[in-house]
Amino acid sequence: DDRGRGPDSVSEFTLDSAGIPTSIIVSGVDYMKAEVHETFTRVDGRAEWKSGADSGWANSDAFYLPLDGPPESLALLAAALLKNSDEQLALLPTGYARIEKVARLTYDDDLTIEHVELHGLGFEPLPLWLNTDGSLFAMVDAWMSVIEQGHQGMIEDLLNRQDDRRLARFEQMTEEARMEVLD
Repeated sequence: DDRGRGPDSVSEFTLDSAGIPTSIIVSGVDYMKAEVHETFTRVDGRAEWKSGADSGWANSDAFYLPLDGPPESLALLAAALLKNSDEQLALLPTGYARIEKVARLTYDDDLTIEHVELHGLGFEPLPLWLNTDGSLFAMVDAWMSVIEQGHQGMIEDLLNRQDDRRLARFEQMTEEARMEVLD
């Protein structure tokens, strides 16, 4: 709850053996309390979707990422990407996503999590923290974080690790973009 705002929805996912959704239903309200009723179905290779932003269909087995879905939908995408041999998948209605494994961390010898980045969803990679079974452990940023109950004290450490990774990526991009001036 954020000053009376915040999403309140229920999401139902049905997945095929590759972890690709065959059915998604999201209903409730979004962050600004607007009504949400989003649907996706895929039967015999024909995908159809309807959200608050668009609707359409395609003959495709691509991954549909719901507009108003929960953070766990990103973990489902990560799991499907990890199952795919080239760790890349087509998205609906358009685009591609790929996954990059960043680090495996163990805390207090009883908690092991995977830091991964999803590429193709925005201008920068989207960091996620997964349990070893592929389920969502955390999605953290400076504005809002989602983390498994009881581990809230780890948010700052995870944020720092993500910031270090981001800074290293920017430093590498700066170095690669340097141009030599010729006389």
